[in-house]
Amino acid sequence: MPENTYGRFLPWLPALIWAALIFCGSSIPGADIKPWLIFQDKVLHTLVYLILGILLLRAFYKATPSLSDQKKYLFSFILVLFYGITDELHQAFVPLRDPSFLDVCFDALGGFLAVLFFHFK
Repeated sequence: MPENTYGRFLPWLPALIWAALIFCGSSIPGADIKPWLIFQDKVLHTLVYLILGILLLRAFYKATPSLSDQKKYLFSFILVLFYGITDELHQAFVPLRDPSFLDVCFDALGGFLAVLFFHFK
């Protein structure tokens, strides 16, 4: 690969690794998850997808500097939302886990907060 290709791929690596960690966490059967906090699930969804959103925005800023900020925000949010939806669909196949529209809403909240963080930074 030419060096320029590495320069465009490397910014995406942290987001890809984080997405893989989300997938692994979503693969844990439901009975193995012990809540330690009220609304733990919703707080974790928001935080995990906030981090994904920040990593995606970071990648867009480093890999596609010519893209407008609005498009970077929009594409990052759409990717967070899409990954949240596919993550919930994945959970339909994990023992003792169910897909949840409310979880997708909290995933989207995390993505939205990431956009706000970048916008006002």
